[in-house]
Amino acid sequence: LKRSVSASLSPNSGGRSCLEPAMSIQGSPSPISPQGSPNAVWHDLSADDEDDLKDRRPLVPVASPLLPRGLLADIAPVALAILIFMQGPTYKPFLTFTSTAPWVWEITAMGYMLKVAHDQRHQVQFYYWAHGVLATALAAFGGGFLAPLIVAHSPVPLMEETFVWMVVVAWYVTHHVPVLSDFLAASVASGPGTILFTVLFAIFKTNQIVGGCELAARAIVEEDLIPTSRYFGEMPWAAPILCGFLAGCGGHLILKKDQGLASGTWSVRASFFSPVFYYLMTRTAGWDKLEVKMITCVIRIIGDLLPETRDIILNHLTGGLYKVTRVRRQTSKSATPAAPPAPASLVEGAPSTPQKKSGQSTGSPV
Repeated sequence: LKRSVSASLSPNSGGRSCLEPAMSIQGSPSPISPQGSPNAVWHDLSADDEDDLKDRRPLVPVASPLLPRGLLADIAPVALAILIFMQGPTYKPFLTFTSTAPWVWEITAMGYMLKVAHDQRHQVQFYYWAHGVLATALAAFGGGFLAPLIVAHSPVPLMEETFVWMVVVAWYVTHHVPVLSDFLAASVASGPGTILFTVLFAIFKTNQIVGGCELAARAIVEEDLIPTSRYFGEMPWAAPILCGFLAGCGGHLILKKDQGLASGTWSVRASFFSPVFYYLMTRTAGWDKLEVKMITCVIRIIGDLLPETRDIILNHLTGGLYKVTRVRRQTSKSATPAAPPAPASLVEGAPSTPQKKSGQSTGSPV
């Protein structure tokens, strides 16, 4: 999966490395010398080396002679969307990831994995293959490991092993399948592909967040090894909101390390507001869980598809919260620190220190 160029000596190169520039007939350096032009011609390339260089050329998706390449990339997501709705799922089971229609569950989960692999493509394209698979898996369901472990339960990807193999296939197809990898990238980035894969991403991500909330709520109530909370025994709040938050952006926090929370991205904000909204509506307002889950998913879809409108609304909302709660204070840009007082030797009228003459010692008292 990861090729390296051998620097071993070529058997017929006269003791030179196969990467060493050849000399012209007149004995002058060839155009591939370090000081020459970029028109490089390598010396003594074997057949394997030539095949390796061909494999390194950028792959371009093959287009039909009747259809332009861009149109093919647009048609593929539309065909996939038609395939989903031909299975007959209604909007509520589809948006809540509970549909039992044929292939809807599989297409939704695989679409989410392909979207994550595409988003991570440029970050992991030069990683060692094991590192690339792990980074893509953490971006896909890192929170699926963190949230259950906090309440001493098995991670979701290990319970539903299908997700593990789906993300491996998505990573491999995104990076290492000739022609198909670039065609898939063009399809995901196209207009219809952006809409379709954003919807599939929001469905799966909302399911992760809601699953983290419900898992933590049940785990706290059913715990019998230690006494329950004095005031929140029947309705815990901290664990469900925390696990829902980590289920939504746990992979982001792992990959970004200390910059994960400091970035304040939409992923972090949505992962916080979604479990708060879901838990508040289902526990205090008494709304149906699937109804709230569907509403949360729709809000996530709108936020992902309309980033400018989303940011305006969020800035007004968070700005009001920060102003009321004062948890975030901003210093005035015009405020500048006061200048330090000038030394006494620079103050007008102050006695100046006598200058030391050359060769003269200024003795100090003992």
